[in-house]
Amino acid sequence: MELVLYTHGGKILRIFFCLIILLLSLNTNVFANETDNDRYVMFEGYVKEETEINNNKAYLIQKSADVDCYAIIDENTINLNKKNFKIGDKVFVVYDSTKPSLMIYPAQYTALIIGLVKDDYLYRMDFFDKDLNNSDNSFRLNIDDRVSIFNLSKEKLNTFSGSKQAFIEYAKIENENNPSQITPNRIYVMEHSNPKISLYVNNKEVEANLFFKKDIIMLPVGEICSLLGIESDWNNEKCELIVGGKYKIVVGDSDYYYDSKAYSLETQAVLSDNRLYVPVSFFDMLYLNTKVVYDKNNVFIFKI
Repeated sequence: MELVLYTHGGKILRIFFCLIILLLSLNTNVFANETDNDRYVMFEGYVKEETEINNNKAYLIQKSADVDCYAIIDENTINLNKKNFKIGDKVFVVYDSTKPSLMIYPAQYTALIIGLVKDDYLYRMDFFDKDLNNSDNSFRLNIDDRVSIFNLSKEKLNTFSGSKQAFIEYAKIENENNPSQITPNRIYVMEHSNPKISLYVNNKEVEANLFFKKDIIMLPVGEICSLLGIESDWNNEKCELIVGGKYKIVVGDSDYYYDSKAYSLETQAVLSDNRLYVPVSFFDMLYLNTKVVYDKNNVFIFKI
């Protein structure tokens, strides 16, 4: 039986996010595996249907006899076959296990990499050390001119130095000839190539956790408000942050609220590592005498 999240006014009930926050309050990352070396996960399964979730293409995939899940395809997904898949196709999916997902069934994962399982190729997600040995030392990677290496931003790299997780695709015959050494035809290093961003608040460079959601810079709203001298108050029961006594930001919403009216954010507010993150442009929409100026390498937030 499918578990349905009831909505009101298009907003998901907050109880699910509150459960997440309660777990996070135990200083446990409930979305992560035991080590960073297990962050990225791959599974295989058969396509059961094609659908749409949040305006993105999605495939319902049967992972096992009694487990289904959705693989969501967005503009950042790397489709190794550059094609749509049909019902019955066997595919592999790589996703980030640390990313929050709604507590519903079937589970929904945003695919970082997706591709068709071919009989003459093998696929593996693994951790490779600095000597390019895999996690159980069963084989070592051989990198030569035949190998194409990319990052998750789809940029071609010159080499792979190891000490990271990587997705590899290789021909079966290569492994059969020398099982202790594999020359893959493709490697995807599990890292993005976002530019280093320097953050300045009131003309002073500060250290703050930030990340990219697609191409949008996400900042921890509570920390930035504190640096700007703006009060913020977290309501654990309602899973919301009140900024400057006027503005309400709710976990998972793509709007913020002022005088009970909703105003759009560039993307949803995200809870991660006990911090609430919002798009950098939020600080340009406040009626609190704040201004944002930024380019690809610098973000300036200041009082005016």
